[in-house]
Amino acid sequence: MGVGEVLRQRKVIMTQPTGSPKKSAPSDFTIIDATSVSFVKRGRKSNLDDNLVQALRTLPIGKAIVLTNLRQNPAASTYSNDKARIASSIRTACRAAAVITFTIRWSADGIPQVVR
Repeated sequence: MGVGEVLRQRKVIMTQPTGSPKKSAPSDFTIIDATSVSFVKRGRKSNLDDNLVQALRTLPIGKAIVLTNLRQNPAASTYSNDKARIASSIRTACRAAAVITFTIRWSADGIPQVVR
């Protein structure tokens, strides 16, 4: 038996159903018109600080902004989640300010800094 024959047999074995397919009851789903779809948007509404967006927009390359009002406690049990939440807000503000190249750095005291 050649390699091709073995592969054909394996394909046949893999593609054959192993049992009867589950039949769904009529109440499991309903087909509706695409214009009738109702849904909720994912994510949260971001509350951007207009002053931060303006400061990022005017920040020259080679400079940094120290965001002392967004200080987080490094000893807190939620520090990594807080950092992620704050960094996400900063990235959103950078997008709103049309700043493409930037880096977010955190001081040892838990203060975010945006370096351009």
